[in-house]
Amino acid sequence: MSFQKPALTYEQQIELLKSRGLTILDEAFAKHCLAHFNYYRLSAYRRPFTEPGNYDRFRAGVTFDDLWALYCFDRKLRGLVTEGTKSVEISVRSRWAYEIGHHYGPLAYENPANFNNLKIHKETLERIDRELVRTRDETILHFRMKHQMPRPPVWAVCEVMTFGTLSQLYAIMRENRIRKEVAASYDFSPDVLESVLHHLSYVRNICAHHGRLWDRKLTITGQLPKKRPRSLALSLNPAAHDRIYTTLAILAHLNAVIWQTTEWTSRLLTLIDPNPSNILGTMGFPTDWRERPVWHLASE
Repeated sequence: MSFQKPALTYEQQIELLKSRGLTILDEAFAKHCLAHFNYYRLSAYRRPFTEPGNYDRFRAGVTFDDLWALYCFDRKLRGLVTEGTKSVEISVRSRWAYEIGHHYGPLAYENPANFNNLKIHKETLERIDRELVRTRDETILHFRMKHQMPRPPVWAVCEVMTFGTLSQLYAIMRENRIRKEVAASYDFSPDVLESVLHHLSYVRNICAHHGRLWDRKLTITGQLPKKRPRSLALSLNPAAHDRIYTTLAILAHLNAVIWQTTEWTSRLLTLIDPNPSNILGTMGFPTDWRERPVWHLASE
């Protein structure tokens, strides 16, 4: 069966929104937003503003500006999450490269004997090789030309690894001592760090593809710390472990460790605080979240 629903002009899209009860005070602005950000994308933000049980009917008094404000909040949230995960990626790359390089040598990542899954190891090496072909990093290009080696040492090659590749290599390390050394940098157990890296890689991928984040039910959740770090364990909300609150709490802890400051968390709180309780509840924030230690430290 072919799809029969016709494409609507921007003017028709505006009329459709108005027919569903949305107040549009500035139609020129609404048309501009629809032209540059897509009706389908923006309409996905309407759920908090619709009648219970009727996704196509806006509550009385809801305006296009309300819809647009939620979209802009989500865009800024993605930006902060992306920034926070980048810091984690760079930090874990550095720690992992240091430990494996000092324990097993500069090319230890090439040796399948150092890993417990030969298939994943082979696939990650293939991905690394593709990244090395594409890279324009002058340091790596100079090293390969000078030493005539297909792959540089681990402390250089880690810079072209994707977050996903790093996460997988950490997960399949045969020597648990290395996993422990890296995880201890963040007061995590190796299994928790492995799970956190997998989760953050997934969330960063959502952000990279401009996916809606604030109300998403996250399908890759993983293992949560139960005892340590204590400030994080006491701040989590296990009842909403598949919501973005968990990710934000983890990133707040990790960025405080990495940067030795709560500056990232403070900027997150500035973005989060103005939002009403129904928005925060959908994100997985517990009602007493502001009193929990991982956030309380950033307010001092």
